[in-house]
Amino acid sequence: MTQNGNVFTVNPTSDCTVQINFAAREQVTLTYVANGSVYSTATVYAGDTVTLPTAATVVDGWTLSGWSGSEIAETTAKPEYYALGASFVPTANATLYAVYTKSEAGSGEGGDYVLIDSTEDLVLGQYLIVYTTGSLAFNGGLDTLDASGNYISVTISDGKIASTAATDAAAFTIDPDAGTIQ
Repeated sequence: MTQNGNVFTVNPTSDCTVQINFAAREQVTLTYVANGSVYSTATVYAGDTVTLPTAATVVDGWTLSGWSGSEIAETTAKPEYYALGASFVPTANATLYAVYTKSEAGSGEGGDYVLIDSTEDLVLGQYLIVYTTGSLAFNGGLDTLDASGNYISVTISDGKIASTAATDAAAFTIDPDAGTIQ
């Protein structure tokens, strides 16, 4: 007998009796807390893989950067951390807490995008990837990044680009510590 997910295949070579005993699967509750309040809950089966949310309650001056299995206050020590959209396998009821990082230079979120010309100046945050000569920003908000015409026009003034709904939607999340661009 072989099993592939919920499909069982029996290839008998002689008369036989097949007995399969099923056990009830345990349901668990995932609770997502953001900015001190329950953002959402989900009921899933223990042991199943869950994709963590990529959005939560917006907090002015802060950027959602991931989830933690324990509540944390402002800290410089790295907490137990799960990236946005990461896979998570609960084995029991669990509460995950939104992890926010302070928006710094280069991040929009209600301020300006500030020109960064050195990787040493990068901090976790929202960034635009800009062709300054043409005043065009690569549009990180599209499902297909290599689409023709994948850019938005921006206005650059004194090395800054205003944070607007359009620029924020085109921004990328850069995490220099993890070496990722999302």
